[in-house]
Amino acid sequence: MLVILPVTFTIFNIIGLFHEYDEDLRNDMWCYTLAVGFIDSFLYLIFHSYTLTFSEWCEPLAKGELHETIGATWDYAILGFFIIGLIALLVMMRNDVNYLPPLVTVMCFSAMYLMAIILVVWCIQISNNSIMYPIIVLFANILMMVIILTRDKIREWCSEKKRNPKYMNFGKNPIIKSLNEKLQDAKKWHVYAIDGTALFLVMLFIILILVGQGPLALIEPWTETTDWTLSQKTRPQDIQHVDEYGYYLEN
Repeated sequence: MLVILPVTFTIFNIIGLFHEYDEDLRNDMWCYTLAVGFIDSFLYLIFHSYTLTFSEWCEPLAKGELHETIGATWDYAILGFFIIGLIALLVMMRNDVNYLPPLVTVMCFSAMYLMAIILVVWCIQISNNSIMYPIIVLFANILMMVIILTRDKIREWCSEKKRNPKYMNFGKNPIIKSLNEKLQDAKKWHVYAIDGTALFLVMLFIILILVGQGPLALIEPWTETTDWTLSQKTRPQDIQHVDEYGYYLEN
């Protein structure tokens, strides 16, 4: 079942790229996809814990063991961006965009796009080792969800469905109201969301420069590693058990 279900959900999502499912069916299948995917991945990582470690690139490991896929100084930040994007995905899944201010929708799209960028780079990072392919399957399914959900929500807003005037009152703040009115053209939500993601990355880059980080700080989470596709560090010499008294460096 741990193999059949992920394959089934993957096929469902591939078909969903070309066919619009009933919303309730889609949401139920996606909930199962995420639940089974994360549980499967967790169990898989535990089963392979003798190979996949959370050690930093500079720590010597036994032959066959692998270092962490993301630099230790950035792992919590990457995880945080991923969780925010996942929350945005769930918000969009469970809400009709006709009852949400367009600004909220575009912000959720931006968060999902940032998560998608992270997942694409992460897939590239771990693609050089077949032991990580099951994790790539989960990431690929989430990426397909982002694509499908973005398409479906734009269609939902552009449908003939009449919107309740109560939900079209965007508040008293003139700036927020102006932004919401400008963002009512759903066909441009892709562009606005990409602009929002780019603006966030620029702000993050400026903050990193101000705190003394170099211009390559945004790619260091992937390059400050070893064993993986984008790694730029040299793996330390492997260690090997010799007896009950300790280790020695392998020549």
